[in-house]
Amino acid sequence: MTRPMTALCEVCEEQPSRFGLGFPLAPNALPGLPDYLRGECLWICTQSECDLAAQRRAVKAAARSGVKLSKVWRVHVFDQPQFKE
Repeated sequence: MTRPMTALCEVCEEQPSRFGLGFPLAPNALPGLPDYLRGECLWICTQSECDLAAQRRAVKAAARSGVKLSKVWRVHVFDQPQFKE
């Protein structure tokens, strides 16, 4: 299950989080993905460096489980951010 949004980006730990980047929750969306990774994500800011670092982490985590990741799922938050700047 996806964790609640964090106040700060989990990559740079400086900017407020704006969306999540990670793995799908549905079992048929990515066959072979271990249950412990389903729905997991990193909450990140809008900086491209953080986005790329989070994508690399997701690819590596999937590879450790023997899954070749062809895309990374985004968790968008459509309401106001949970945390004020």
